[in-house]
Amino acid sequence: MVRTLSCSLLVLLVPSSALAATLTVGAGKTYADPCAAIAAAKAGDTIEVDPGTYTVACKVGKSLTVRGVGAKRAVLDAPSSIPNGKGILAVEGGETDLVAEHLEFTGAAVGSNNGAGIRFQGRDLTVRDCAFHDNENGILTAPQRNVVIESSEFYDNGAGDGQSHNMYIGDAESFTFRASWSHGSRKGHLLKSRARKNIIVASRLTDQTTTPSDNVELPNGGASYLIGNLFEQANGDAGNMIRIGMEGNKYGDATQLLLVHNTFVNHRNKGAYVLVNSSVTQPTIVANNLFFGQGGLPTEKVTSVGNQMLALSEVGSDLVSDADYDYHLKAGAPAIDAGVDISQYLGGNALEQYVHPLGAAPRTKQGSAPDVGAYEFGDSGEGGQGGAAGTSGEGGQGGAAAGTSGEGGQGGAAAGTSGEGGQGGAAAGTSG
Repeated sequence: MVRTLSCSLLVLLVPSSALAATLTVGAGKTYADPCAAIAAAKAGDTIEVDPGTYTVACKVGKSLTVRGVGAKRAVLDAPSSIPNGKGILAVEGGETDLVAEHLEFTGAAVGSNNGAGIRFQGRDLTVRDCAFHDNENGILTAPQRNVVIESSEFYDNGAGDGQSHNMYIGDAESFTFRASWSHGSRKGHLLKSRARKNIIVASRLTDQTTTPSDNVELPNGGASYLIGNLFEQANGDAGNMIRIGMEGNKYGDATQLLLVHNTFVNHRNKGAYVLVNSSVTQPTIVANNLFFGQGGLPTEKVTSVGNQMLALSEVGSDLVSDADYDYHLKAGAPAIDAGVDISQYLGGNALEQYVHPLGAAPRTKQGSAPDVGAYEFGDSGEGGQGGAAGTSGEGGQGGAAAGTSGEGGQGGAAAGTSGEGGQGGAAAGTSG
């Protein structure tokens, strides 16, 4: 009797993941397109999609992994009329999770201007090594638990109304944006998040040849860590670079902005580097950041240490290439060894530096003190984590991510997107 009970317990303890299936999509595979595989899948299954272009708009109502396989990303191209009225992958259900990997999302447009590569109304969303371009929103999420984006590229998204963005994260518990590149949105923000906690690390957010709104907009506040990033604003009608709490401090004393080891280049002759709403009670931390060009910082409730503010004309002598948005330090730059210890401001986050395209590597102090800005001079960054190549579309950056080249910097030039000119004002909330 005891032996029989033990066997029964063993059967009950087999994890559900052991029962998960892998469904294949592509020419000669079980399913011809991802939507058919999604419809047939059960919760916990993985869908593997061969390279190619698939004209699809799929509803997802169960927890799945959808993954491109092969050297090139599978392209999910929206039809001219999206049947679900939301996006290429429309995820619904309070306990529905989605993992999307090695996919390209393009062409999502609907009548409300809220068409998205991924329209997420589920629980947890993880995106790795994906590209989103030429959608009204790259990613648009409703309130959810956790959103993680790693090694992904966003460009040329937006309906041109200033209210649709490269990505728009709703009231999540936490949002992480790491080792990723957002550039050239069409009048909207490069990144907008209403999450309670925002972790934006080792990433590149650059207007380049377009004039979007803000680089980062955090309208409801939240505990926000911006560490090791590159920020650039074009010389146009764009707004400010970073704003927090401008629609009210929803999260009260939990709201705090921590800017650590970032490099800012403002090609515009006005605007602010950072705007913090007066309702934010916690001090803004600004530590070891490198600023070029005109721009303001908070003057009240701020802790500012180890920063350098330089004229835009000094970019050429201090950074490897302004034209290529390569913000590694040159030999002799005054930022070298000019920083201070910032370990108390990291909030448990690792200190990394961005590796172009779509990678990150640990940052290691090379001299007597840390360097100011997003890069440590002489730190090769080899062995860093990197995503696959960027998209091959207009403005896309090809080539797998490699470690930085150390002294002299990393030389991979990033092509700017064509985008659309003009800035459409601060973004408002989307409709549903």
